[in-house]
Amino acid sequence: MAYFYQTGSGLIHEDAFENDTCPSFESRKRYNGVEDLEPGDVLVNGNEFVTVTAEMIATARAEKMNES
Repeated sequence: MAYFYQTGSGLIHEDAFENDTCPSFESRKRYNGVEDLEPGDVLVNGNEFVTVTAEMIATARAEKMNES
């Protein structure tokens, strides 16, 4: 389980805030949205904390497929 923070351009992994000199692979990876997360991860958007479910991921992936 990891925390991801919503930004205007995507998601930022929690490690990006903890270690500026040597960020982890996860913090350097680009996360576009819920479709890039794993069940149990937590999405933080302002004061709202949402635990990501497999259903949320499947829905987000289906929406991305429909956009293409």
